[in-house]
Amino acid sequence: MKKLLESLLVGTILFGNISPLIACKTTQEENINFDLTQIDETVFQNYSWTVDQMLGSELGGFQTLRSTVLKIIQINFREIDLFKINVDIYYGYHTTPNPNYLIDFSAIRNLLPITYFSIHITPNNYGHYQNEKWITINTNVDLTELNIFKNSVLFYSNNPAPFDNAKLIAGFVQNINNIFQTEEGYEEIVTYYRNKKMWNDNNPLPFGFFNLKINVKKDSSKFIKFYASRAMLIFNPTVFESNYKVILESKGFSFYKKPEFLSVWNVSIDSNDFNAKDWRNIDWKPVTNKTYAGTTTIAEVINDVTDYLIKWSSHVHNSHFMQATDVNIVLKKGAQPNVLDLWPPKTQLKNLWKSADHGGLPYVFAWFKSSNKNYLKINHATGTVGTHVSFKIT
Repeated sequence: MKKLLESLLVGTILFGNISPLIACKTTQEENINFDLTQIDETVFQNYSWTVDQMLGSELGGFQTLRSTVLKIIQINFREIDLFKINVDIYYGYHTTPNPNYLIDFSAIRNLLPITYFSIHITPNNYGHYQNEKWITINTNVDLTELNIFKNSVLFYSNNPAPFDNAKLIAGFVQNINNIFQTEEGYEEIVTYYRNKKMWNDNNPLPFGFFNLKINVKKDSSKFIKFYASRAMLIFNPTVFESNYKVILESKGFSFYKKPEFLSVWNVSIDSNDFNAKDWRNIDWKPVTNKTYAGTTTIAEVINDVTDYLIKWSSHVHNSHFMQATDVNIVLKKGAQPNVLDLWPPKTQLKNLWKSADHGGLPYVFAWFKSSNKNYLKINHATGTVGTHVSFKIT
């Protein structure tokens, strides 16, 4: 009798365990052909995205963007089995798969939040769902609205000007990151995201976290161009087929309100050769429209020499914003970085050395001794590059 009761009890327990499984299986069978196009995309579009949820980075314990998307699907679409779908996330707006814009979360490190992206949901090999679903998320972020960019001057290194798009975009990215790494830049971008209700005050990003990275193939479009005559870097937001545009827009740079940036070139001066390659175009040039009395002193002519070198350096190096007050010019006897080789300020021009090879004109070696601007970089250990300067005297 006891064994009979035990057998009946076991049977009851087994039956109780099987019933939910049967019910679950029935539910799955009913939704096995679920049409993915029926997914209500407003669930994603109305979601209150925070900055750390859009980073797509696992640094600092932040959630990945993909994890957040999967969680939203799990909560709001219980009829979908996550094991039977693929969820891919792309930079920018897409309606067809493009491997160039697929976000590789395993390769992402510090970067600007991905504020404009596409979710692509498709059935995988384990499922039998129908069709596919594309969902675009645009958080209406435009970082060019920030005050730190309104009057920004972008600096580019090396001469001549790199008109290659890859070099131009690399220079732009470097400049943007330099701006964001400042305390002013960090505070403003945090305030901007907070005003858009995208900032997570409970889990704030560390100072210096914001960086822009662009790892895309060559872009031969006309999205970016440098106009040397205007010293302007121009972005054309009407261009559609551009790798750079897709990545930049997905990270908050639309360039509709601010399509152009003033630009100058960083001039690196670290040679002790007065005829260094960057300066050949201004070698042996007389101070224009100037005729001095023989009794004119070095001190009196330094301002004219400074103006002369500034104009020529601006011409050669595209340093359009260099002013005489930005540099310290010294006049030397020789071409080497010898601080004891300066002409005394009271020296009269008639007493300068002369060169029969250059019309008997008196001349000096004019040097950029120092600079207070970051677009003229001087290696003070080796002195600075200079050039011959000649004078007309009565």
